[in-house]
Amino acid sequence: HYPAFFHHSGAGTRCCTSGIEPVFGSFILILSISATLVATVYLQAHVLEHLPTVDCLPYKKGNDLLQLRQMPEDAIPDVFDYNFVYKKEGVTKEFNTANLPDSTWEFVERKQVLVKKGKNNVPKINDFSLKLDSYIYTYEKDGTPSDFEANDLPDSTWKFVDKKTVSADSTQSILGQSGEYYLFFLKTMKDGTEKWSTGFADLLQKAKEQNRKIYIITSEKEPVEDFFNKTNQYNVPVYTCDMTAIKTAARSTPTLFLMHGPVVQDKWGWADIEKAAK
Repeated sequence: HYPAFFHHSGAGTRCCTSGIEPVFGSFILILSISATLVATVYLQAHVLEHLPTVDCLPYKKGNDLLQLRQMPEDAIPDVFDYNFVYKKEGVTKEFNTANLPDSTWEFVERKQVLVKKGKNNVPKINDFSLKLDSYIYTYEKDGTPSDFEANDLPDSTWKFVDKKTVSADSTQSILGQSGEYYLFFLKTMKDGTEKWSTGFADLLQKAKEQNRKIYIITSEKEPVEDFFNKTNQYNVPVYTCDMTAIKTAARSTPTLFLMHGPVVQDKWGWADIEKAAK
Protein backbone atom coordinates (compact mmCIF):
# COMPACT_ATOMS: atom_id res chain seq x y z
CA HIS A 1 0.00 0.00 0.00
CA TYR A 2 1.07 3.58 -0.70
CA PRO A 3 1.07 6.40 1.88
CA ALA A 4 -2.09 8.47 2.00
CA PHE A 5 -0.59 11.48 0.23
CA PHE A 6 0.36 9.43 -2.86
CA HIS A 7 -1.98 8.16 -5.51
CA HIS A 8 -1.22 4.87 -7.19
CA SER A 9 -2.07 6.07 -10.66
CA GLY A 10 0.53 7.87 -12.76
CA ALA A 11 -1.93 10.64 -13.37
CA GLY A 12 -2.35 11.16 -9.61
CA THR A 13 1.40 11.31 -9.10
CA ARG A 14 1.80 13.82 -11.87
CA CYS A 15 -0.96 15.90 -10.32
CA CYS A 16 0.93 16.03 -6.99
CA THR A 17 4.16 17.01 -8.75
CA SER A 18 2.49 19.75 -10.77
CA GLY A 19 1.08 21.12 -7.53
CA ILE A 20 4.56 21.45 -5.97
CA GLU A 21 6.53 22.99 -8.87
CA PRO A 22 4.61 26.32 -9.19
CA VAL A 23 5.19 27.05 -5.50
CA PHE A 24 8.94 26.74 -5.99
CA GLY A 25 8.79 28.72 -9.24
CA SER A 26 6.79 31.51 -7.64
CA PHE A 27 9.34 31.80 -4.85
CA ILE A 28 12.18 32.20 -7.36
CA LEU A 29 10.15 34.79 -9.30
CA ILE A 30 9.37 36.82 -6.16
CA LEU A 31 13.02 36.60 -5.06
CA SER A 32 14.19 37.78 -8.48
CA ILE A 33 11.77 40.73 -8.56
CA SER A 34 12.71 41.72 -5.01
CA ALA A 35 16.42 41.60 -5.80
CA THR A 36 15.89 43.72 -8.92
CA LEU A 37 13.85 46.25 -6.96
CA VAL A 38 16.46 46.51 -4.20
CA ALA A 39 19.26 46.89 -6.76
CA THR A 40 17.34 49.58 -8.63
CA VAL A 41 16.63 51.59 -5.49
CA TYR A 42 20.25 51.25 -4.39
CA LEU A 43 21.61 52.40 -7.76
CA GLN A 44 19.24 55.38 -7.84
CA ALA A 45 20.29 56.41 -4.34
CA HIS A 46 23.95 55.89 -5.23
CA VAL A 47 23.67 58.09 -8.32
CA LEU A 48 22.02 60.89 -6.33
CA GLU A 49 24.97 60.89 -3.93
CA HIS A 50 28.02 59.60 -5.82
CA LEU A 51 27.26 60.05 -9.58
CA PRO A 52 26.71 57.16 -12.06
CA THR A 53 29.28 54.38 -12.23
CA VAL A 54 29.16 54.52 -16.04
CA ASP A 55 28.93 58.02 -17.55
CA CYS A 56 27.74 58.19 -21.16
CA LEU A 57 26.88 61.90 -21.24
CA PRO A 58 28.87 64.67 -22.99
CA TYR A 59 30.16 65.92 -19.62
CA LYS A 60 32.02 62.72 -18.76
CA LYS A 61 35.65 62.66 -17.63
CA GLY A 62 38.12 63.32 -20.43
CA ASN A 63 35.75 65.33 -22.62
CA ASP A 64 36.60 68.79 -23.95
CA LEU A 65 33.50 70.90 -23.25
CA LEU A 66 34.47 73.74 -25.59
CA GLN A 67 35.03 71.29 -28.44
CA LEU A 68 31.65 69.66 -27.84
CA ARG A 69 29.95 73.08 -28.01
CA GLN A 70 31.12 73.39 -31.62
CA MET A 71 29.13 72.27 -34.64
CA PRO A 72 30.13 68.76 -35.81
CA GLU A 73 32.53 68.77 -38.78
CA ASP A 74 30.10 66.82 -40.97
CA ALA A 75 27.13 69.05 -40.12
CA ILE A 76 24.75 69.99 -42.92
CA PRO A 77 22.98 73.25 -42.00
CA ASP A 78 19.29 73.89 -42.45
CA VAL A 79 18.38 75.94 -45.51
CA PHE A 80 16.00 78.84 -44.98
CA ASP A 81 14.24 81.37 -47.15
CA TYR A 82 12.14 84.38 -46.22
CA ASN A 83 8.62 85.45 -46.97
CA PHE A 84 7.56 89.07 -46.59
CA VAL A 85 4.14 90.15 -45.45
CA TYR A 86 2.71 93.35 -46.93
CA LYS A 87 -0.68 94.98 -46.80
CA LYS A 88 -2.62 97.26 -49.11
CA GLU A 89 -6.15 98.64 -48.76
CA GLY A 90 -6.86 96.29 -45.86
CA VAL A 91 -5.58 93.21 -47.71
CA THR A 92 -2.61 91.30 -46.25
CA LYS A 93 -0.47 89.12 -48.51
CA GLU A 94 2.79 87.15 -48.38
CA PHE A 95 5.51 87.53 -51.02
CA ASN A 96 8.75 85.62 -51.55
CA THR A 97 12.09 87.27 -52.27
CA ALA A 98 11.68 86.84 -56.02
CA ASN A 99 8.26 88.48 -56.14
CA LEU A 100 8.21 91.54 -53.90
CA PRO A 101 5.41 94.10 -54.39
CA ASP A 102 5.76 97.72 -55.48
CA SER A 103 5.96 100.72 -53.17
CA THR A 104 2.19 101.05 -52.89
CA TRP A 105 2.23 98.10 -50.46
CA GLU A 106 3.08 98.62 -46.79
CA PHE A 107 5.60 96.25 -45.18
CA VAL A 108 4.27 94.34 -42.13
CA GLU A 109 6.78 91.61 -41.18
CA ARG A 110 9.32 89.08 -42.38
CA LYS A 111 8.87 85.31 -41.87
CA GLN A 112 11.60 82.68 -41.93
CA VAL A 113 10.67 79.54 -43.88
CA LEU A 114 12.52 76.20 -43.67
CA VAL A 115 13.29 75.06 -47.21
CA LYS A 116 15.45 72.01 -46.51
CA LYS A 117 16.18 70.27 -43.22
CA GLY A 118 19.87 69.77 -42.48
CA LYS A 119 21.58 66.86 -40.76
CA ASN A 120 23.78 66.41 -37.68
CA ASN A 121 23.79 70.18 -37.13
CA VAL A 122 23.31 70.36 -33.36
CA PRO A 123 26.38 70.36 -31.07
CA LYS A 124 26.51 67.62 -28.43
CA ILE A 125 26.52 70.42 -25.85
CA ASN A 126 24.19 73.15 -27.07
CA ASP A 127 22.62 74.76 -24.00
CA PHE A 128 25.59 75.15 -21.66
CA SER A 129 26.35 78.84 -21.13
CA LEU A 130 27.87 80.36 -18.00
CA LYS A 131 26.56 83.86 -17.42
CA LEU A 132 27.61 86.42 -14.86
CA ASP A 133 24.62 88.49 -13.83
CA SER A 134 24.95 92.05 -12.64
CA TYR A 135 22.33 94.64 -11.80
CA ILE A 136 21.70 98.11 -13.15
CA TYR A 137 19.63 100.37 -10.90
CA THR A 138 17.61 103.24 -12.30
CA TYR A 139 17.04 106.27 -10.07
CA GLU A 140 15.33 109.56 -10.79
CA LYS A 141 16.05 113.09 -9.61
CA ASP A 142 14.28 116.29 -10.71
CA GLY A 143 12.46 114.28 -13.39
CA THR A 144 15.67 112.94 -14.94
CA PRO A 145 16.38 109.16 -14.76
CA SER A 146 19.92 107.79 -14.50
CA ASP A 147 21.41 104.29 -14.31
CA PHE A 148 23.81 103.19 -11.56
CA GLU A 149 25.79 100.05 -10.79
CA ALA A 150 25.45 98.27 -7.44
CA ASN A 151 28.73 99.65 -6.10
CA ASP A 152 27.91 103.24 -7.06
CA LEU A 153 24.34 103.93 -5.91
CA PRO A 154 23.21 107.55 -5.42
CA ASP A 155 22.29 109.26 -2.16
CA SER A 156 18.83 109.56 -0.64
CA THR A 157 17.93 112.60 -2.73
CA TRP A 158 17.39 110.22 -5.66
CA LYS A 159 14.21 108.15 -6.07
CA PHE A 160 14.49 104.46 -6.97
CA VAL A 161 12.69 103.56 -10.22
CA ASP A 162 13.77 100.13 -11.49
CA LYS A 163 16.28 97.28 -11.27
CA LYS A 164 17.48 95.44 -14.40
CA THR A 165 19.55 92.29 -14.76
CA VAL A 166 22.42 92.34 -17.25
CA SER A 167 23.99 88.99 -18.20
CA ALA A 168 27.45 88.57 -19.72
CA ASP A 169 28.33 85.21 -21.30
CA SER A 170 31.58 84.04 -19.70
CA THR A 171 31.67 80.46 -21.01
CA GLN A 172 34.65 80.93 -23.31
CA SER A 173 36.72 82.88 -20.80
CA ILE A 174 36.16 80.31 -18.02
CA LEU A 175 36.56 77.10 -20.00
CA GLY A 176 39.32 78.58 -22.15
CA GLN A 177 41.65 79.37 -19.26
CA SER A 178 44.80 77.35 -18.66
CA GLY A 179 45.46 75.37 -15.51
CA GLU A 180 43.11 73.65 -13.08
CA TYR A 181 39.97 75.01 -11.47
CA TYR A 182 36.65 73.78 -10.07
CA LEU A 183 33.07 74.04 -11.29
CA PHE A 184 30.62 73.61 -8.40
CA PHE A 185 27.14 72.87 -9.78
CA LEU A 186 24.22 73.64 -7.49
CA LYS A 187 20.81 73.35 -9.13
CA THR A 188 18.82 74.62 -6.18
CA MET A 189 19.04 75.51 -2.50
CA LYS A 190 15.74 73.83 -1.59
CA ASP A 191 17.46 70.71 -0.18
CA GLY A 192 19.54 72.75 2.26
CA THR A 193 23.31 72.87 2.66
CA GLU A 194 23.96 70.71 5.74
CA LYS A 195 25.07 67.61 3.84
CA TRP A 196 27.81 69.36 1.85
CA SER A 197 28.68 72.72 3.48
CA THR A 198 31.57 71.32 5.55
CA GLY A 199 33.02 69.60 2.50
CA PHE A 200 32.79 72.81 0.51
CA ALA A 201 34.60 74.80 3.21
CA ASP A 202 37.41 72.24 3.15
CA LEU A 203 37.47 72.33 -0.65
CA LEU A 204 37.70 76.12 -0.68
CA GLN A 205 40.69 75.99 1.66
CA LYS A 206 42.39 73.40 -0.55
CA ALA A 207 41.66 75.46 -3.67
CA LYS A 208 43.28 78.53 -2.12
CA GLU A 209 46.37 76.52 -1.16
CA GLN A 210 46.67 75.14 -4.70
CA ASN A 211 45.75 78.45 -6.36
CA ARG A 212 42.67 76.96 -8.04
CA LYS A 213 39.59 79.04 -8.65
CA ILE A 214 36.08 77.83 -7.78
CA TYR A 215 33.11 78.87 -9.89
CA ILE A 216 29.59 78.32 -8.54
CA ILE A 217 27.12 77.34 -11.28
CA THR A 218 23.40 77.64 -10.51
CA SER A 219 20.01 78.53 -11.94
CA GLU A 220 19.03 80.38 -8.74
CA LYS A 221 21.29 83.41 -8.54
CA GLU A 222 20.10 85.35 -5.49
CA PRO A 223 19.72 82.63 -2.79
CA VAL A 224 22.98 81.00 -3.87
CA GLU A 225 24.79 84.34 -3.91
CA ASP A 226 23.42 85.10 -0.45
CA PHE A 227 24.62 81.78 0.99
CA PHE A 228 28.14 81.83 -0.42
CA ASN A 229 29.00 85.51 -0.30
CA LYS A 230 26.81 87.10 2.38
CA THR A 231 26.08 84.41 4.98
CA ASN A 232 29.54 82.84 4.67
CA GLN A 233 31.58 85.51 2.88
CA TYR A 234 33.42 82.94 0.76
CA ASN A 235 33.89 85.56 -1.97
CA VAL A 236 33.40 83.11 -4.84
CA PRO A 237 31.90 84.08 -8.22
CA VAL A 238 28.36 82.82 -8.88
CA TYR A 239 27.37 82.17 -12.49
CA THR A 240 23.95 81.28 -13.85
CA CYS A 241 23.21 78.48 -16.28
CA ASP A 242 20.10 76.90 -17.76
CA MET A 243 18.47 74.45 -15.32
CA THR A 244 18.24 71.69 -17.96
CA ALA A 245 21.94 72.01 -18.77
CA ILE A 246 22.82 71.78 -15.07
CA LYS A 247 20.64 68.67 -14.66
CA THR A 248 22.51 67.03 -17.54
CA ALA A 249 25.98 68.00 -16.33
CA ALA A 250 25.37 67.46 -12.63
CA ARG A 251 23.54 64.25 -11.70
CA SER A 252 23.60 64.99 -7.97
CA THR A 253 22.98 68.22 -6.06
CA PRO A 254 25.60 69.54 -5.78
CA THR A 255 28.20 68.11 -8.18
CA LEU A 256 31.86 69.09 -8.37
CA PHE A 257 34.01 69.11 -11.53
CA LEU A 258 37.79 69.40 -11.54
CA MET A 259 38.69 71.05 -14.83
CA HIS A 260 41.96 71.52 -16.69
CA GLY A 261 41.22 74.14 -19.29
CA PRO A 262 38.08 72.92 -21.10
CA VAL A 263 38.67 69.24 -20.22
CA VAL A 264 36.84 67.45 -17.40
CA GLN A 265 39.54 65.93 -15.20
CA ASP A 266 37.37 64.44 -12.46
CA LYS A 267 33.85 64.58 -11.00
CA TRP A 268 32.31 64.03 -7.56
CA GLY A 269 28.79 63.85 -6.18
CA TRP A 270 27.94 65.71 -2.98
CA ALA A 271 28.77 62.71 -0.77
CA ASP A 272 32.35 62.66 -2.10
CA ILE A 273 33.19 66.36 -1.95
CA GLU A 274 35.11 65.87 1.30
CA LYS A 275 37.22 63.23 -0.47
CA ALA A 276 37.93 65.72 -3.26
CA ALA A 277 39.10 68.23 -0.66
CA LYS A 278 41.78 65.89 0.74
